[in-house]
Amino acid sequence: MKKMFISLMILAIIFGAVVPNKTFAQPKEDSIKNITFSNWIRTLGSQYPLLKSYGIVILKQPNLNVEKMNSLNNNQQIARNNVREWLDEYGPKMIEINESLNGLTQRVDQYYMSLYTSQINDLESRYDFLNRINRLQDSIEQIQYDMERTSSDLNAYTNLLINDANNFTEKATKAIESLSGSSGEALKLKEQLNSLLKEIQEELLKIVSNPDEVYDFSFKLGQQLFNLVKTGAETKTVEAATVEALGKEIMNAKDPSTKKSALIIKNKQEKVVDLIKKLSDIERQATNIAINEDQILGFTELVKRESTIFNQITEQVKNLNSIVQKLQTDVIDENINQRELQKQLKYFKTLMDDVQKQTKQFESFTTLSH
Repeated sequence: MKKMFISLMILAIIFGAVVPNKTFAQPKEDSIKNITFSNWIRTLGSQYPLLKSYGIVILKQPNLNVEKMNSLNNNQQIARNNVREWLDEYGPKMIEINESLNGLTQRVDQYYMSLYTSQINDLESRYDFLNRINRLQDSIEQIQYDMERTSSDLNAYTNLLINDANNFTEKATKAIESLSGSSGEALKLKEQLNSLLKEIQEELLKIVSNPDEVYDFSFKLGQQLFNLVKTGAETKTVEAATVEALGKEIMNAKDPSTKKSALIIKNKQEKVVDLIKKLSDIERQATNIAINEDQILGFTELVKRESTIFNQITEQVKNLNSIVQKLQTDVIDENINQRELQKQLKYFKTLMDDVQKQTKQFESFTTLSH
């Protein structure tokens, strides 16, 4: 018994060393019941296909060559590099962290019953309980560390992205002003296009935020939509096959609210097409600039949303880690009874079940967009 007591004291020292004093912030609440991941993990994944769609179109756009405006082309190259960084680094990192969270839920499934049925009324039983839950807490802490580091990098990337997008808008406006001359027609056209494309993006965001819609619908619709705009701007023609494909994609919408958004998009798209058909050569050049600007701003806005949501998820993982650590300390110090411990473990399991559901939804979105 003395040996067991010494072992328990050693555990207390070890666990005490990792209880967040400086490195990890303490949560405002001390119950797992107060932690929620809302619908954030799912939303993080649902925006992935549309974000990828914007990125691919930005990379495929022709170079912008406006006389005496070489800086515009430089800003376009910066935007492309930013897209590549997302597609190569941050997009895959989101998938990797989602897999880590899903792996944690599977470990919770494995340990839950043994933790829930554990007795903590003597030294040996407390030792067994702490040994098991410490393995889970190690996993949570590793995920927290990875997410906090990624969150910091992603915030820096997002700030740079916003700055670069603003610079592109400034250069794009000057370029279109130079193309407009005294008439200002190209600048008016840019404003019309930007307004229509912004309204289209708002409807697309409604679609990807709808939990009842099929996972790959928004990605396919986005691809058809931007292909139509791109082809029209380059050739001043509208391919019947592309319009037909867009119409069929809209008809694939199953949820009424999604179908409504899709029909609004189709209506706005027809207005874009009408504008494109009337373009002069100079106006067509201005249109290419306006479409590039819209895609860069749309991409930036989606990354901002992803970054904000990721920060929320990171904060909840941090709180979860701190509360699980507190549970360990309470068991060591005998500050929690069996009933309260089981209540906390039930909350923990319910929370992890929700995380598991959302991580699978995330995986469905990202798998179908590849």
